[in-house]
Amino acid sequence: NIMSLPLSPSSFLKRSVTVLAIFVGLAGATMAKEYKITDQTIRWTGSTPVKFHTGLLTPKSSAIKISEEGKIEHLEVILDMDSINVTDMNEGRMRTKLTGHLKNEDFFHVGAHPTAKFTMDRHEAGMLKGLLQIRGVRMDFSIPVEMKGDAMKGWTLVGSFVFDRQEFDINYQSGGLLSVAKDKLIDDDIKVDVSLQVAP
Repeated sequence: NIMSLPLSPSSFLKRSVTVLAIFVGLAGATMAKEYKITDQTIRWTGSTPVKFHTGLLTPKSSAIKISEEGKIEHLEVILDMDSINVTDMNEGRMRTKLTGHLKNEDFFHVGAHPTAKFTMDRHEAGMLKGLLQIRGVRMDFSIPVEMKGDAMKGWTLVGSFVFDRQEFDINYQSGGLLSVAKDKLIDDDIKVDVSLQVAP
């Protein structure tokens, strides 16, 4: 019976080295550090035919794991939608009014949907692919990301993306509504620019 034949010392050594290499390779492939956000800029931009507004959002929580090579193994970022503000207007009644409008049921309906969330499924070819949830609506979504830094000092994740607000049930003065005058239309596309600094 071949299976019962003893291994020669050289064969045993080769097999042991092979098994060890497999385990080391698996360990290296799954090795990833947990990182926390130390600084961030999450800027939204919305526009009409004649003007635009921009503002900031703040993360409420995050869970991020990154390999030593800079591959994101796990990422979930939850945004505090009550933090949404307007930065292109001076303080005063008009800015307060617009901020309140963004939070009510015409837009993000913060009272019913206090958070938005992106959960990554995989990081490949410079894209984060996963699920984006806004106003209770979840959709498959991809976000381009550029990684800067290293495993010792930390990483900066930079990306920009655009989402169609109608896909998330935000229809106020949309171009898809025939009853809205053209000068009152608000673009369906909302741009988001993201920069997250993370450290272990």
